[in-house]
Amino acid sequence: MSSTPSMPLLGDSTSVTQPLTYSPALDKTVRLLILFVVTLVTSMEFLTSYAIGVALPDIGGDLSASFDEASWIITTYMTCFLIGLMLSNWLSDRIGYRRHMILAVTLFMCSSAACGFSHTLTQMLICRGFMGFGGSNFLVRGQTAIYRSYARGKARFVALFVYVIGVVVFARTFAPAVGGYLTEWYSWRYIFFLNVPLSLAALVILIGYLPDVRAKIEHPHLDVPGLLLLIGWVAPLQIVLSRGERDDWFSDPFICALSLTAACCFPAFIWWERHPANISPIMSLTPYRSRNFAFGSIYVVILGMMLYGQLYFVPQFLRFVQHHSAEGTGNLQTVDAAAFTVGLITGAFIMRRIGFRVALAVGAVIFAAGMWCWTTRLTPTISDTEMFLPLILTGFGAGWQIGPISTLINSEIPSILLGESMQLYLFQRQIGGSWNIAFLTILVDRQRSFWSSRLGENITEYNLAAQDAIRQGTGALQLKGFPQAQAEAGAAQLVHLRLLLQSIVNAFQDTFFYQSLIGLAALCLLLFFAKGHVIKDMARWFVTLVR
Repeated sequence: MSSTPSMPLLGDSTSVTQPLTYSPALDKTVRLLILFVVTLVTSMEFLTSYAIGVALPDIGGDLSASFDEASWIITTYMTCFLIGLMLSNWLSDRIGYRRHMILAVTLFMCSSAACGFSHTLTQMLICRGFMGFGGSNFLVRGQTAIYRSYARGKARFVALFVYVIGVVVFARTFAPAVGGYLTEWYSWRYIFFLNVPLSLAALVILIGYLPDVRAKIEHPHLDVPGLLLLIGWVAPLQIVLSRGERDDWFSDPFICALSLTAACCFPAFIWWERHPANISPIMSLTPYRSRNFAFGSIYVVILGMMLYGQLYFVPQFLRFVQHHSAEGTGNLQTVDAAAFTVGLITGAFIMRRIGFRVALAVGAVIFAAGMWCWTTRLTPTISDTEMFLPLILTGFGAGWQIGPISTLINSEIPSILLGESMQLYLFQRQIGGSWNIAFLTILVDRQRSFWSSRLGENITEYNLAAQDAIRQGTGALQLKGFPQAQAEAGAAQLVHLRLLLQSIVNAFQDTFFYQSLIGLAALCLLLFFAKGHVIKDMARWFVTLVR
């Protein structure tokens, strides 16, 4: 999955100051084409990422993947996205912006087409890894191109606003509907094939109109040890979280080896990135000296959990439990996406009036309320109308927090370090989402077994309700012409199927309850930010609102 554009780009006073590679005096047509192509490629990555969530049950079914294996299709992409994100600046400096973008779009196009032709889970995971590596460049490089092509002031603000509208309002909002439509009426493979003509159009513009900018540094230093250590703790940890439940955790030597590798590489990575001998660290840790950035980083990881957990599990419930069509699921997810967009824009423009901490608190509370609605309303027969409120609340609450948190964590960061802090921001949000999807998959599997056993304890000859259900089922089947023995067996089987269905619903309820706790944890974390009195400010804002 992708990262949402950070709203400080919409005119925040602490905007990132990038060196001008493209002169703001470029021809107006060229600048418009640059804006169009970076919006196109970023929208393409967003469209694919969010459309796949709707089509995932069909993809897993065609590739003979189980529920937890299907989640690897998303987490593999996100893991490689993180690695590509960390290499994005170095590659741009090494080969030049224009060549970098051309190679990234080409890699994304070819790997996307390969995903569409995949017939095994292994093939899909390999291709998704290359897609993640290529797609990780679009958001960062798109913002960089706008900063380097447009002068400060109104022109840059308008360009960034158009960029956000194109990526968030259109691609992010309509991606579930597009994914559902293509899956329902054609095939999930067309979600990937759609990237081919879009990428070709982008390549024509990149090759024909993007200025041929030379690399800023002829031979920039690559932090190879840092890169290897980064991969050494990110990738093994993700594999452990994704496969641990299936392989019985530490009973498997492979899981033990991966866990040990991740446990060793993480502190070694921190040590090496801070070592004086490392003249060009792949991940600068300097922003963590700021208290707001340090605690904000934890909040960003939690925000990533909010963003991606619901985007994966709500479609799974709709498809697996309620047997919604792909198109119907996409339409419902569009409600969440539209609320997210409204929350994103509203939160960005109102955060200065009510204060960043109060704005974050409001978003966290709304998100937690939405997840609580899911927990209390979820039944096997919940109607689409009853889903609107939790969909709107969770989408709005998650989107509302994007602008305030991306601004607040940078409130104490010097302008020269803002580029590095925003890269860390995107990295942390993606890794939070990746971890949460893996954790929630484990939770669903465990809670489904727990509730199946717990509910099964009541199916005994001493439970009057269970016996009444079996007698009623037996009578109904006998009226259909079944012999008594077959009718009794069929009634018992129907009760068992209802038990399994309810255990799955209860498992999803538990995941939504857990995600409501994530929202409350984010609320508590606000107390540790420097400066300001959150509770007092919230009370004052609430009184003003009531008046």
